[in-house]
Amino acid sequence: VQRFLQSQISTMLEWLILGLIPIELMIGFTIVGVLLNNAWQPIQKAFTAQPLQEPHYRRNFQSLSFGLINAGFCYHIILDDQHLHLIPVRLLRMIGQKPASIPWSEIQLHTKQPLGRRYNRVVVKKQEIVAPAWCLEMLRMQSGDKTENSSSGS
Repeated sequence: VQRFLQSQISTMLEWLILGLIPIELMIGFTIVGVLLNNAWQPIQKAFTAQPLQEPHYRRNFQSLSFGLINAGFCYHIILDDQHLHLIPVRLLRMIGQKPASIPWSEIQLHTKQPLGRRYNRVVVKKQEIVAPAWCLEMLRMQSGDKTENSSSGS
């Protein structure tokens, strides 16, 4: 009888664990999705997607930070003469994020820059964004900033 009860309890625990894992994953993905959407909404509402102009330059799966929210490998970044185009990866588009095209005139370099040369901090519509340094070189060129080239391939 004791062996039977132990095997039943063991089986129940296995099923309980197998049932809780998907629930925990769904809760985690929901929380992350809500946080990313809340950080992205001001940009998405202010800057609708615009058509690409030739020539343009694209890098996929780039990392951006919106304030305290880090979106690693979540955006495709495309540069042209008029805009910085940010396109969410497919998973983020599935939860409601839409592409945005930010005019270069709306992007200001932040006075406080992160350590290192791979990322730059900018301000767009009073929201702080940390973006790869390579994509902000056009902003530096348009503003006439002749500082050392901070792009590093990534």
